[in-house]
Amino acid sequence: MTTTEMIDNYPGFPQGITGSDLSSAMEEQAKRFGMEEVNQEITELKLGGVNHLVRTPGADYFCDALIICTGAEYRKLVSRENPNSEGREFLTVRPATGPFSMTARLSL
Repeated sequence: MTTTEMIDNYPGFPQGITGSDLSSAMEEQAKRFGMEEVNQEITELKLGGVNHLVRTPGADYFCDALIICTGAEYRKLVSRENPNSEGREFLTVRPATGPFSMTARLSL
């Protein structure tokens, strides 16, 4: 989301908002409610029950809710029959940006 220049279809922002600004606002709000940000490799994850377990090399964390941020990377759709077709009537898929990001036809 932070790499998205403009998000035009997020509720509450009739003029749109940049991905960076929306991400910062969400993080600020979550911290206000006690979110702890941990940037470590996860070695084990157990979901379910009363609390979720997140195990890292440095510590074990227990939480009621878990947000996993895996990053964003554009995925280019290319025809198997014509691998040189990139950019010709194909979409670049942007994760979690909604239907308004589709500006080209998809041909497979």
